[in-house]
Amino acid sequence: MSENICTTSNQSENIANNRIIFFDSTLRDGEQIPGAAMTLTEKIKIAQQLTKMGVDVIEAGFAGSSPTDWMAIRLISEQCASEKTKICSLSRCHEKDIQASITALAPAIQKNAARIHVFVATSEKHMKTKLGKTKEEVLNMIRQGVGLAKKYVADIEFSAEDAFNSDRDFLAKCIKTAIQYGATTINLPDTVGEAAHFQYYEFIKDIIDRVQAPQHIVFSVHCHNDKGLATSNSLMGLMAGARQVECCMNGLGERAGNAALEEIAMAIQSSPNVYPFEFQLDTTKITETAHLVSALTGIKISPCKAVVGQNAFSHASGVHQDGVLKGWAQGIQGIYGAINPKSVGAQENIVITRHSGIRAVMYMMEKIGVPVSSVEATAILERIKCSGKKIISPELLVDMKQAGPIKARHIGKHVCIPIGPKMIRICAESQFSKINS
Repeated sequence: MSENICTTSNQSENIANNRIIFFDSTLRDGEQIPGAAMTLTEKIKIAQQLTKMGVDVIEAGFAGSSPTDWMAIRLISEQCASEKTKICSLSRCHEKDIQASITALAPAIQKNAARIHVFVATSEKHMKTKLGKTKEEVLNMIRQGVGLAKKYVADIEFSAEDAFNSDRDFLAKCIKTAIQYGATTINLPDTVGEAAHFQYYEFIKDIIDRVQAPQHIVFSVHCHNDKGLATSNSLMGLMAGARQVECCMNGLGERAGNAALEEIAMAIQSSPNVYPFEFQLDTTKITETAHLVSALTGIKISPCKAVVGQNAFSHASGVHQDGVLKGWAQGIQGIYGAINPKSVGAQENIVITRHSGIRAVMYMMEKIGVPVSSVEATAILERIKCSGKKIISPELLVDMKQAGPIKARHIGKHVCIPIGPKMIRICAESQFSKINS
């Protein structure tokens, strides 16, 4: 092991035991999603926003992978590295990769705000199939890779790729070797998104117990969403003793994505009795950050995406709208919701649809400056239900008010009511109905 090892204190030495480090990989793992590649300017904009939000570590790219990534890391190191936010570059345990990271991170290194993230596969399948290496060869790669990085940067993270599927005795040996050669953060990823939450909890706890690392060592979780469990697995890893969580905005990442930063942060903030942790994120910046990432990557946010989706704080059901509006009238938030929208920089919305009720129609008409009585609201609601429209705009609400109540046409024993472009013909005797053009 080299004698030329930096001795500057690790970030973890200054944090309380329940303080969570948010390691954002939107610019590295998130960008690896097909179609999400960004320009230098776009990557810098996102890095600046992540800094503004208070992310602890920004993984700005993989310096050895391309000149573009190298330059992005360099520029982000110049503009975003600070005492509160470290800039990180990913590297394989290869000298070329590590040297690229060192030069790209030079401005951050000068500010004592840099991290090199070295990784190597440790599962039998990956070592044999991908690397073609024996266990001893992998251990040597760890010694050389971590040792080289530590000569230049105090904060070194070691990731055991496919850790969850690795032999645990060998994995513990790899981790002890990485710590011996200077790693200060140990990342234990569920690389293929295979674990169930209780399995991942047991795994993290077991490895921490096996390694018995010095107190300043931080264990980290990195979960993929192949089975939709990335957020729950990450939270369970924190409960098991990890104190860093690796995640991406909007849950971006390879295949089905990574754990979503916004979901983990709000699970912790909104359920302190369940997750007794602290962090430095300004969660009121979450919504604007999510929309910026979506706009610059071109990856749309699902309307039903937790925390940041368009419908996350919207109410279209009459029963729900009634409860929400009564709550607002009494100054109460969260009648139908576990998260206060203001805490993520969003707002609660009433959306008028055919499922809405009279109270919601009256509220919306009042909001647009055309107040109506309950009788008028009932007539408008009848038109809404017969309109065939999925969402009713304010302009259409005004038109419906002006149109007045629906006038049904009687044809023999049938009553005909317009529904969109069709007429519904109801036979009072048979109680069956037909749709006619």
